[in-house]
Amino acid sequence: MLLNHGELEKKLRSLENLYEHDPRQFEVLRQEIIDQEINSYPERFQQRARGIQFTLECELNKYKHPIARMNRMVELFWHKVDDFHEAMSQPLNFSAKQEENKTTGKVLPFR
Repeated sequence: MLLNHGELEKKLRSLENLYEHDPRQFEVLRQEIIDQEINSYPERFQQRARGIQFTLECELNKYKHPIARMNRMVELFWHKVDDFHEAMSQPLNFSAKQEENKTTGKVLPFR
């Protein structure tokens, strides 16, 4: 659902107000919105999207101040944009780097 500028501004003000006055409810709503979005994806992409979201949450949980969290999120975004640009402009080089950075791990039995 696309919102026009006025509707978007109103929605953002509403979320900002909720965050300021009831951070717990904001967090519940935030998680619901993320879950709704991921659930709207084709099933074959949902697990990957949940994994990406989990990684993002782990990284952002290191930052308690909202501005610091936002700055880190912007950094992560632009890093992925750079990766995308490289993948599109130099696919062989990008693929080789991805393979080079793969790590293997040992699975330990749980007893």
